[in-house]
Amino acid sequence: MICKRVRSYSLFPLFFLVISLLIYFTGCQTSSKSGEGETFVDGVTSASGNYYYEANSYSLKELKEVLSLYPYPAATAVSTVNLDGSPNLAVTIPGFSKQGDYLILGLAENRTRENILRDGRGVIIFYDYTPGAVKEDRNKGCRVIVRWVGPQLNDELNTRDELEKPALYLMIEDLLPLG
Repeated sequence: MICKRVRSYSLFPLFFLVISLLIYFTGCQTSSKSGEGETFVDGVTSASGNYYYEANSYSLKELKEVLSLYPYPAATAVSTVNLDGSPNLAVTIPGFSKQGDYLILGLAENRTRENILRDGRGVIIFYDYTPGAVKEDRNKGCRVIVRWVGPQLNDELNTRDELEKPALYLMIEDLLPLG
């Protein structure tokens, strides 16, 4: 009897590469010295204005619905900028606060947390790839531009929501289509 070996390739490496590239090219910031002050160039607003998946972008209501499901149908990652200006990407599991008014991240003491606390901003991507769907429905999600609420309000919100472990509370500044 001849056994044929069947190889199955996971789409995860390809998916992770696509997510990494999307976040790197759309969510990074670089800094450069200019005169006396420091100027930041925001890669989100200066990136290409072409939105290839605009029709399938999550609205705020759809994003809240996605985050209410477990497990999430979408992969998530947060992009920040390191102190030296290099990009930082972390896979995360965000959620909405109990009141539904802020995105929250329960991050350990790590570089991503340090970057958010220092710069006060980041980009969270939600990407839902459905390989069996028709072409128009295969890629869904959004990019969320977030800003940290600051130390005082963050402490107040953690107290208000009575979380088991303190979280970072993030305001949604903008909801953008996937690049």
